Amino acid sequence: MTGENFIFSPGSEFGSLPHRESIKLIAIGSPAGVNEIIHQLHVLNVRDATTWSRFLPTPNSTEVMKINTHYRIIDRP
Repeated sequence: MTGENFIFSPGSEFGSLPHRESIKLIAIGSPAGVNEIIHQLHVLNVRDATTWSRFLPTPNSTEVMKINTHYRIIDRP
């Protein structure tokens, strides 16, 4: 599961949701390095450490990645 952050109001339906854009943050490196930067972002209140995906493989067998998806509301006329 990819970490996703978007607040839905109770009773909202997909048809009534505002337009939104997904922003993805990706951390790639050694498992220890990825966990370290995610922890640092958590301490700085940038991204919650629990909202990141599980470790995902990369083409480089010595690296892994984690993804965090954030949704921002787009104002449209």
